[in-house]
Amino acid sequence: MDAILEAFKETLGQDDPTPLEVVWAMSLSLTLNLIIGTVYKATYRGAKYSQDYVQTLVIMGLVTTILIMVVSGNMGIAFGMFAAFSVIRFRRNLGQARDLGFVLFAMATGMVVGARLYSMAALTTLIVSLAIIMLTKWNMFAPRLLSHQLRVRVTNDINYDEDFKPIFEKYTEDVELKN
Repeated sequence: MDAILEAFKETLGQDDPTPLEVVWAMSLSLTLNLIIGTVYKATYRGAKYSQDYVQTLVIMGLVTTILIMVVSGNMGIAFGMFAAFSVIRFRRNLGQARDLGFVLFAMATGMVVGARLYSMAALTTLIVSLAIIMLTKWNMFAPRLLSHQLRVRVTNDINYDEDFKPIFEKYTEDVELKN
């Protein structure tokens, strides 16, 4: 790794990355974001796992690397990109709150690689990934009581309270109607 970093030392101070450095940065970003995707998949506990979402995480990390490398100190380009991307919204309903954390994790990794802080990118990806794995493995912050959501779709002519009350009284400790 030191030999590779030595090859880039003369380009680190320049505004424009060399083609070789772009290849290195994109390869590192891909590797680190694949690690993030693997950690997400390994620690996912929900009912709606999405391969598309994990692939999007990897792509977002790579695209962020490209954007940061393109900006590379040029405030005019940075402002233009900020304006252009401010109109884009993430159009997926996140199934779990932790999904947003993974979006930020992938984007932050892409930013750090794009800023040419390669060792920091590798180190922070490793530390955050280990933290996520430990939180999941040790089941930290889990509720004391198990709770589940049951979605029941019925027609408007069914009286929910009368028809379902006996079933819920028999098989549950507590019931909360969401809507």
